[in-house]
Amino acid sequence: MSEYIEIDKEEAVQSRTYGFRTVIENPQYISLWVVGLSSTTLRWLETPAIGIFVYQMTESAMWVALVGFLRMIPMLIFGPVIGMISDRINRKKILLMGSIFMIFLYLFLAYLSIVGSLNIWHICVGVFLAGVIWAGDNPVRRALMAEVVGQKNITIGLGIDMGTSNFGRVIGPIGAGIVIALVGINGSYLTGALMFFFATIAIVFISNNNPTFELQKSIGSQKSLSIINTIKSGMSLVAGSQILMATMIITVIMNLFAFPYQHMVPVIGSEVYRIGPVFIGILLSVEGLGAMLGSLVIALKSNHLYNTRIFFFGAIIYVVSIGLFGLLNNYWIILPLMFLGGFGLAGFSTMQTIIILNSSPINKRGSVLGVLSAAIGTGPLGVLQIGLFAAIIGAHFSVFMSAFVGLVLITSTLLFTRKFLSTEKFTTSVKQK
Repeated sequence: MSEYIEIDKEEAVQSRTYGFRTVIENPQYISLWVVGLSSTTLRWLETPAIGIFVYQMTESAMWVALVGFLRMIPMLIFGPVIGMISDRINRKKILLMGSIFMIFLYLFLAYLSIVGSLNIWHICVGVFLAGVIWAGDNPVRRALMAEVVGQKNITIGLGIDMGTSNFGRVIGPIGAGIVIALVGINGSYLTGALMFFFATIAIVFISNNNPTFELQKSIGSQKSLSIINTIKSGMSLVAGSQILMATMIITVIMNLFAFPYQHMVPVIGSEVYRIGPVFIGILLSVEGLGAMLGSLVIALKSNHLYNTRIFFFGAIIYVVSIGLFGLLNNYWIILPLMFLGGFGLAGFSTMQTIIILNSSPINKRGSVLGVLSAAIGTGPLGVLQIGLFAAIIGAHFSVFMSAFVGLVLITSTLLFTRKFLSTEKFTTSVKQK
């Protein structure tokens, strides 16, 4: 028996090695990877940069929260619709139009900043429009990435993508601190235009073929399903699967009570730690470093039997680290805690998409990922609540309270989804020799 186990382990290692090479040698995957790296790096440069700039302009935690709200609300409003559209038309065209739009948007905002005409309402409109484009990342880019790498290599492909995207979480916030300290917000916008220019070039090299679109044309689903029915179909799939439902519920909890803390980091950095933009950027980057390393470990070492466990306990680790961030006042103690929290974030965020892709029919992936975008889109409500409580009890303690509520709710999901952590649902029969 032990001999068979050793053979199975060797075959598993060889399979992962072959899968890794297959993925990174795929030019279609590399193009999508470049698009993701460019957009994610920019997102993590722009988010803290705008947060710092808005706080310097208004000295109001509520204004910082409102800008965060406007950035994220498009995912809730447009996520399912974008998912439906991505199942019906060529995904490359959606990516290309969105990327070109972002180039012109950032160039316009940079111009307003340079001539001294940039106002708070310009920033609000800009982050909302950017949020509409970013709402398509899961149902468009990652759904297309799953088709490009194939079912067997989804974990490897998305693990690498999440790892390199989290690399953007490392360099983005540090870049934000440096940009704001040296050249101001216009540097952030010009960098954004440049990053989306690179993304546009990468998109051009993506194949025009969309397997899902061709599949739908062959079965005539384009004619038989209305927009509303397509969205309902994705929601019905989620409601009928305990795995999908638990994944969505935990995702909503994380976006309501965990991730909103990021918008309070510029406020806490200024009020509690008394640090400048560069050290605020470093604080956010440390979390990204942990997330990047964790995602790469998952891509190379994870076993599909434990996808839901990695997802669940990753969420727990992340929420606990945020709660401690809301309690402790020592900057140098917080840094390693946020690094550990980044590992938890990697488990949650990487497995989130993988679980959904593995649990959804290929011709419905866009619709189900659209529902995921809507679940992620509940984050603006979390940003508003943490901003409101920050104005009443202070940003630092509001982060702790939000994380505590999130921890209680996440652990409570096991009361009605106990099989979520079981490996039995992934077990297949093996022929005895």
